[in-house]
Amino acid sequence: MFPDRQRLKEIFKSVLQFELEFVRVTRIGVERMTRGMAAEFATIARELKFTQLGFYAICVAAFFIAMFPWIDYRITFASEEYADVGSKTKLVFLLPSLFGLLLATFNIPFRQTVYRVILVLTALIYVAGLIWPNPIHTSMHSGDFHVRFWTYLYGLTLAGLAVLAGQALSETTIHPERFQGRLLPELHPEEETSPRKRSAKSARA
Repeated sequence: MFPDRQRLKEIFKSVLQFELEFVRVTRIGVERMTRGMAAEFATIARELKFTQLGFYAICVAAFFIAMFPWIDYRITFASEEYADVGSKTKLVFLLPSLFGLLLATFNIPFRQTVYRVILVLTALIYVAGLIWPNPIHTSMHSGDFHVRFWTYLYGLTLAGLAVLAGQALSETTIHPERFQGRLLPELHPEEETSPRKRSAKSARA
């Protein structure tokens, strides 16, 4: 048999109360997380040092410069045409910027040692590419291409990263324990007291 009308009303009322409470708790949680994230990002922005800002800026610049066309070569079909292409080893030259942003932001073990190894390997390939652009940057025959300005500009960004890396990586930007504390704030002292402790206090009074 189906439940009577009164029982249906009670069930509907219970479901409605649950939904309303769920919406309220979700809204409070979203508001707390939003305020916590905004406060943490504001703190990060205030605490960033000049060397960290410079390191981030050079990482971004190095990323875009590595994406630019480094080789200008000539193609002759029916007529003579020119084309610009990026380096064949573009992925290698993206590593200092990508790993620099990652290691400067998060507390990764041995981040300074890891980044020094990446810088040294990239610098060796970069210098080799200036001496032997073929085959490091292109497979075109000698005389059919020339290295563009962006290739030399990348060397300056690589030098800037090497100068700032030591200080920029000495302290990370995001502190997980503080970030977690803002997203999941601790209970207030009155909320931390259990009902048993409160009853014991009242009994002693």
